[in-house]
Amino acid sequence: MMRAPRVLHLVSRYRPGESQLDAASAAMQELSPRLGHEVLVTGQHRPAVPPLPRSTLAAIHYLSDGPLGEAARQVALTGWLLRNLHRFTAVQMHDADDQAPLVAMLCKTSGRRLVEGGIPAGTPRQAAAQQLGAYGVRIPTAVAAAPDTELGCDASITDRRFHDAAVFPAGPPLLLTTIDAEEAFNWSHPFSLDARDVVSMRSQHLAHRVFSRHGVVPVYLADYPVAAQDAGRAPLRELLQDGLCDVGAQMHPWVTPPHIETINESNSFAGNLPVALELEKARCLTDTLADTFGTMPRIYRTGRYGVGPRTADILKSLGYVVDSSLAPCWPPPGRRGLPGAWASAPKPYWVDADRTLMEIPVSAALVGRMSGRSGEALAPFLFGPRARRLPIAGGMARLGLLERIRLTPEGMTVPEAKRLVRHMLAGGHRVFSLTYHSPSLEPGNTPYVRDIAQRDRFLAWLDEFYTFFREEVGGRMATWQEVRFGSGATAEQPANTLLDALP
Repeated sequence: MMRAPRVLHLVSRYRPGESQLDAASAAMQELSPRLGHEVLVTGQHRPAVPPLPRSTLAAIHYLSDGPLGEAARQVALTGWLLRNLHRFTAVQMHDADDQAPLVAMLCKTSGRRLVEGGIPAGTPRQAAAQQLGAYGVRIPTAVAAAPDTELGCDASITDRRFHDAAVFPAGPPLLLTTIDAEEAFNWSHPFSLDARDVVSMRSQHLAHRVFSRHGVVPVYLADYPVAAQDAGRAPLRELLQDGLCDVGAQMHPWVTPPHIETINESNSFAGNLPVALELEKARCLTDTLADTFGTMPRIYRTGRYGVGPRTADILKSLGYVVDSSLAPCWPPPGRRGLPGAWASAPKPYWVDADRTLMEIPVSAALVGRMSGRSGEALAPFLFGPRARRLPIAGGMARLGLLERIRLTPEGMTVPEAKRLVRHMLAGGHRVFSLTYHSPSLEPGNTPYVRDIAQRDRFLAWLDEFYTFFREEVGGRMATWQEVRFGSGATAEQPANTLLDALP
């Protein structure tokens, strides 16, 4: 198995008095946590680092050149690289041209790659912060002009240091229904810019026959192809005008302008994109939805649940108040090994100290007698890609020891959904989020509905589950607004701390 590349970003000659968005923090904010990048800063003064989520970066190192200046820096840098260069596959320099001969020699000697690009010496810091992308790839001026400096650094969907539990008044359990309103595409094929088939939106009325019986008002999280084409937006407009649904946003990067990145598996996760590009795509999607439906979307989901270290800051800057991009127990590729990636669904929580953006996770959990910490430790081996050919997970589920369940009619049975709800209720959960994909209502679009009979069973699943939730659980159907604006905020907020990786 090929290891993910680990890149060392070398930032040299830090000078006091510069903006907090100096070359070091620009690199920190752009790097993907799943790639294990690190930053090494050399200079007389410690950089002023803004409060960022710890998960943004594997580590930040600082070397002082001391009173001896350049000579001391050369010696310190040489020693550090000799001790640590073996941990990296490549080195990239930012504003460190004076170190190039030394670093090039050490990279060549050790067989490490020296990556060209980065922030050249003399580049204004604000412009540098906007231009630096993943692996130092520069993005076009039109996108770089959307300043990353407008974003705060005070929110994170995945870093618990920024989180605060949302407190709700007493009452029955609440159930949200969220639908990924998106184009149909072959899930086993590579991602394509040409995937724009939204004809399945014409079949959404079939589910509304079930919704009307149970008082369900779903929120359609629409992506760009749905909002930009009449075949997608017309059915939603009718439902919206009749008060039968609400509309939010869902980001599929590969079909959302601007199209300047390479379309591949990694870039299908919005959080892997350079921050300026993720911001610009989110802005384009938001504006398109507002123009199409006459109101700004305020609830958001990152397609494929691919949140990044700055996704929460982007959503706050665009006026969103709810995110639903967390998929517990189903970590996307590249995040399966991170701490907490296999943890069961947390309750809704605030992702910032201001309590302006709430995360409402999709309901999912590890269920069974071995659930808990022992289950989370076993989950990567039972449910990871390598375990699919083995019958171990099925045997564990049949014995009632451990199973992974998500609240959806796609690939889950009604008895499984009932076990999930009972398990989460026992754990103190009172807000549940059910989800599915809009193309599932047209046979042949998804693996879950291949013919009319399977679609009938899909709709019957919804009917049976809603009946169970209302009659057996005593719950009621709710909208995302009821959850977001009906919650209290009485929990104590832990103080945010600066990254303490700097000595």
